Amino acid sequence: MREVALAAISEEGIACLLVTHDANEAFAVADRIAVMKDGCILQEDRPDRIYAAPASLSVATALGHIRTLDITDLPDLWRSGLTGDGKVHLRNEAIVHDAGSPVRLKVISARRQPGCALVELALPDGAVATAVSLSGTLPRMGEFLPVRFERSFAYTFNAAQT
Repeated sequence: MREVALAAISEEGIACLLVTHDANEAFAVADRIAVMKDGCILQEDRPDRIYAAPASLSVATALGHIRTLDITDLPDLWRSGLTGDGKVHLRNEAIVHDAGSPVRLKVISARRQPGCALVELALPDGAVATAVSLSGTLPRMGEFLPVRFERSFAYTFNAAQT
């Protein structure tokens, strides 16, 4: 029913405001998204832009899971170009299983999700990060999984943006 109503609204060119606390719902139906906190708009933009370039850590976490690490926790190969307050904020998509990658990290755990597996990995300094694997085979605990870093899903902010 919702899809029918939204199609009719769009077809007629009627402006519509949907208020939701569900980021998935907002991304599914919105042409533009405004993320609010304490009654103030933190960022407003197209869904693809706001997801790719959140203005602050508050915006990033409002739109999905973020894991915060010290930049020094990352393998040396991945640190280049990361600046800010010394922290890096990763979406699950920031670390991806890639058989051709020279970086291999130890699997702590893995669980199947629809369309992918989420894999917890031990970073060189002992921190834990989550990776996405599209492989049909679930990685085994203790296995060293080749992974690459997708910089576009890793965010750094200065102290004023957190």
